[in-house]
Amino acid sequence: MGRIEPTQGVRDFTRAEADVDWAQQNGFAVKGHTLLWGLPMPLSSAALPRWAEEQFPSANLNAEQQAELRGLLKSFIQDSVRHFEVDCRTGT
Repeated sequence: MGRIEPTQGVRDFTRAEADVDWAQQNGFAVKGHTLLWGLPMPLSSAALPRWAEEQFPSANLNAEQQAELRGLLKSFIQDSVRHFEVDCRTGT
């Protein structure tokens, strides 16, 4: 997520697109993979961008914060899958 959304709300798929293009040009099948692992605390170990680590600094999130984080992650996953759905087959 940090590589694609280094600034909250600004997604840049350029580097990931380059990886997909290289793989396809070299005859590799491109498959989907886990977009986010579980969310252990601190959040930094979940490979989230710094802005998310700062916004959600501890495991003690109240219900509103949990809902906000869930919404951010859902949006990221849905946008990523939509962006690459033509290029990637389902897989692990």
